[in-house]
Amino acid sequence: MLGAKVAGAAEDHAIMYRCYYHPDNFAVRKCAICSRMVCNRCAVFTGSRTVCKVCYMRRVLPERAVVLISTGVRGSASIRSMAGV
Repeated sequence: MLGAKVAGAAEDHAIMYRCYYHPDNFAVRKCAICSRMVCNRCAVFTGSRTVCKVCYMRRVLPERAVVLISTGVRGSASIRSMAGV
């Protein structure tokens, strides 16, 4: 079951969701890409939106890599420091 009614809630339609990846945790955010409900451990804040950790690795990181490569920053010192070189 994805959601459960909150005991003693002011409104009958109040629902608390569980994290998609950690069912023991309550979800506090919704992924902007896949719409899965996630807990704080699984939420990644990307500036303008919150995404789950899987969407971050599958979609956000590759998008950022394309931007870095297309702008010609791949040899800069900031990229080398991120790579630990």
